[in-house]
Amino acid sequence: MSDFIEKLRKSCNQTFTLKELISLAKNLPEKFEGVVNLYGLMSNIRRVRSSIQADPRYGDRPLPAKVFIVDNFDWDEDPTSLSADLYVTDKRGRIKNALLDPDTDLKIELRRKRNPNLKIFSFFGGSTIMGDGAQLPQFSIPALVEQILNAEYGIDCVCINNGVLGWTIQDSFALLSNEVLKEKSDAIIFYSGWNCIRSFTITEALKRANSFDGKFRITDGCSVRHISFNYFLYNRFNPSKTFRHWFFSLANLVMSSALSYVPSRFLHKHLKKVISKYIPVQEDLSGEMTKAIEQNEIGVLSAGAVEHYKHINLMAKACSEKSGSIYLSYFQPLLYFGGKKLSPEEELFFDKYNHYPEYYQKFYELIKYNLSEDGIIDLVDLFNNVSEQLYIDIGHLNKTGYFLVAQKIAKDIAGVDSLRSGNI
Repeated sequence: MSDFIEKLRKSCNQTFTLKELISLAKNLPEKFEGVVNLYGLMSNIRRVRSSIQADPRYGDRPLPAKVFIVDNFDWDEDPTSLSADLYVTDKRGRIKNALLDPDTDLKIELRRKRNPNLKIFSFFGGSTIMGDGAQLPQFSIPALVEQILNAEYGIDCVCINNGVLGWTIQDSFALLSNEVLKEKSDAIIFYSGWNCIRSFTITEALKRANSFDGKFRITDGCSVRHISFNYFLYNRFNPSKTFRHWFFSLANLVMSSALSYVPSRFLHKHLKKVISKYIPVQEDLSGEMTKAIEQNEIGVLSAGAVEHYKHINLMAKACSEKSGSIYLSYFQPLLYFGGKKLSPEEELFFDKYNHYPEYYQKFYELIKYNLSEDGIIDLVDLFNNVSEQLYIDIGHLNKTGYFLVAQKIAKDIAGVDSLRSGNI
C-alpha cells in the first residue's frame, strides 16, 4: 500500500459531530440552508425544499449552489450526533467533491488549460453515491475515486457526482439520456441495486394487482415517489381530498413551528414523531403497497424487477458506448447478502433495519449468475475479508467502506487501456 493510499485510508477514520459540520457549513461561500431530514414536519419539509427540489421526472434533485446537512438518524439535532452528512452543490445542482472546490464546470475548464487530455468520469446512483455516510464531500465514492486516480494511477481526471438520494437506475438513466450524454464523458459509472430492488418490486406488485382500480397507470420505471405524485394529481380536484390535505398541512405547519418553544429535548423528540405520524402532509400508500405485494408470489415480483433492472442497464450501456464513453456498472454490496463477517454494530443494524429480506435475497438469487454477462460488476463479496464495521445501516457505508469501494472502482478504471493511454 502506497503512502498516499495509507494516508487517505487513515483520513477515513475521522468523525465529525453535527456541531462541527454546521460550523464548516456556515463558513462556505454558498448559502447554508440548515439541517434537514426525511421526516414529515412542514417546518422540515420547507427547509428540505430550499435545498432539494421536487421534480416530476426524477422525483427530486438538489438545487444549485446550496449547502445543506442531512441527518436521517437523529430526531433531536443533537450537536454531538455523528450521523449527519454535509453537502455542497455546484451551479447545476451536482454534489461537489470537496468543500472548497470551485464550481465543477470551472474546475474542468481550469484543469483542461493545464492538460487538454483531462478525463471526465460521470458517476450515477442514489444516496450511496451522493455521500450518505461520508459526512464530508471529499469522502464520497466519486471524490475518493478522483483522488486515487489522480495520485495513485497518474490519471488526471475530474469525477462528477450525479448521485441523488433515493434514485434508482431508472432515474440515473433518465438523467444520463436527457442531459449528461450531451456533454462528453470518458466514462459513465453506474452504482445501483438497493433502491432498485425496493422500487421495482413495489412497482411490479402495484402493476400486477391493478392497485388504485386503474385510476392512473403504473408502468415500469415508476418509482414509489412517482406513484405517490400520480396519486396526488388524480385527487387534485377532489374537494374532500383537497380540503383534508390543506387542513393537515396547516395543522402540521402550526404544530411543527411551535416545537421551537418546547424546552424539553425528550418531549420535543416525541412530539416530532407524533405530528409526523398523526398529522401527515402526504398520503401514506404503504397499505396499498403491502397489500399488492402480499397478493403476488415473491418469485414473480422479483423476476419482473430483475428484468426491468437488466433492461435499463443495457440501455445505459448502449447509449454510453454509442456516445463514445466507457460504461462501468456496479451492483452494490448490502447487508442482505454477501459473506462479510458482521461487526457487533452491523449485527444490530441488521436486526433493526432488516425489512423484507426475502425480496432482496430473491432478486440477487435471480440475477447473480448473469451479472457479468450483462456487463455488471458484482460488489456483493467485496467486504468478505473485512471484519471491521463498514455499514451504518443495511446499505449505506461509513467512510472506510466507501474508500474500499472507491479503490475497486479506481482500479477498474485504471485497467481500461484506452483511459490510461489517452486514446479515448
